[in-house]
Amino acid sequence: MACCSWNRLPILAAGCLVWLAGAEFARAQPHAKHIPQPGFYDFLLMNRSSVADPFVQQARNGLILDQTLWNHHYVELKDDLRTSAFHLLDRLARRSHGEVLELHLQTARDLAYNRVNFERYGKFRNDLDRKRVNAIVDYMTANHPDVTFLVRVIDPAPVGMAGPEAMKGFREMSEASRGVIPPELQNNLSSILGGSGSTAVPAPPPAAAAAPAATGGLGAEATQGAGPPAPPPDAPPQ
Repeated sequence: MACCSWNRLPILAAGCLVWLAGAEFARAQPHAKHIPQPGFYDFLLMNRSSVADPFVQQARNGLILDQTLWNHHYVELKDDLRTSAFHLLDRLARRSHGEVLELHLQTARDLAYNRVNFERYGKFRNDLDRKRVNAIVDYMTANHPDVTFLVRVIDPAPVGMAGPEAMKGFREMSEASRGVIPPELQNNLSSILGGSGSTAVPAPPPAAAAAPAATGGLGAEATQGAGPPAPPPDAPPQ
């Protein structure tokens, strides 16, 4: 075994020399071009946030709608909670897991607007909102005293999209692309597309000015192609 180990020493030495030579060669290579420039990671974080932030806001909006007590959770024009509101509050309280539970209350849109008493309409709605908030506080205090919560009155936009708006977007998505070439680029369109092998569409000719009266050349009618040219003055009558 000792003899075999001694016989392997030259092979191990050669392997070490090869490894050292490779390491020295790698160290001597210019790796500066592979090193990210200053601000590179900031640029990556900025791009990441530009993609992720809209999804975060969308998730936030969905959470607000999920934790909202709507007008249909109350008896119409009253502050009495329905059974559906009890179930919703219990479900939200169980999943809070020690965090502050943010509850939202839709403002009283079931209160019909009356033009005769329009000055008192806002007061009536604010009073009903306050009573409905108190109903939430009373229920949560009695049934979930260990849950820390707060209630905000909001006026959320309708959830979803109307049928005509959705159908219009669906139809336009399947149509061909449409666009308008600015007038200042129409004259230079051939020079812009000349190097790419594309066929440039010539710009429309400018509007022709009014033709002067005929004095021996082609008159206005001949220019427009509305009849034969006038005969020269010395031609014999036909």
